[in-house]
Amino acid sequence: MKKIMIRLALLAEQSGEKVSEVRLEYTAEKLFPLGCADVCAALEKLLESSRRFPTIEEIKRAMGLAEPTGRDLGNRIANLIIRAMGKYGSLNSDKHREAVRLAVGPVVWDIVDKLGGWNLCCDRAADNMTSFIAQARDLVESYSLSGLIEGGEIPDSLPSLGRALEIAESQRQIEQRPEVKALAGDVSFSDLANRIVEGGIGD
Repeated sequence: MKKIMIRLALLAEQSGEKVSEVRLEYTAEKLFPLGCADVCAALEKLLESSRRFPTIEEIKRAMGLAEPTGRDLGNRIANLIIRAMGKYGSLNSDKHREAVRLAVGPVVWDIVDKLGGWNLCCDRAADNMTSFIAQARDLVESYSLSGLIEGGEIPDSLPSLGRALEIAESQRQIEQRPEVKALAGDVSFSDLANRIVEGGIGD
């Protein structure tokens, strides 16, 4: 733990802040279980750029261990919306709308709805991209802090429009199968799809 303490003391000296010995020891004790070598590597990285004494959360983030903040999530979703708008454009049909909804996922689609809907978001982004990104990011951050964003996947990549339309059509066909309709409301669509693939429903 002495190696961690030394680097924390250097960070305190570099920042010019009055960091008490108690705080240094407390920070070192919290970080030590994460592995001395990894912690020291992160602290040395911070020594190259930090101008203030970092919090434990900031040190964990430098190690790649911290949970994303509401702002991190906001930036990720806002950038995904912009990428999706560039890829898919304005929605001019129900099929187009459903394909994009499935491509971006329920979490992102819900944020788009709260911002006024897909086509309005496209217009806002075209008028002022920077302002729209800030609005989307701030909305996600506020909902995240309020616990109003439910768990769900946020895609790292987006399919082409053609592929998105194929996926939407495949889902529509599965949903129209009599055995799926008979179970509607009892299980989720994803569970039904898995059962069908595994041969648990129908022939």
